[in-house]
Amino acid sequence: MLILLVSTWVLATGRIPPDRPPCELSSSELIEFWADDHTAGTLNPLQERQT
Repeated sequence: MLILLVSTWVLATGRIPPDRPPCELSSSELIEFWADDHTAGTLNPLQERQT
């Protein structure tokens, strides 16, 4: 399941995860990889995104 989630996120965002096991990553590295720039902040997930 983890491989599916990470692979999907890599394809969707273009971010490449660090080349270390997840247990060795710092919290800032995990946040940098998983944070979604489009939903950061106070955007209500039920509202449509404006382009």
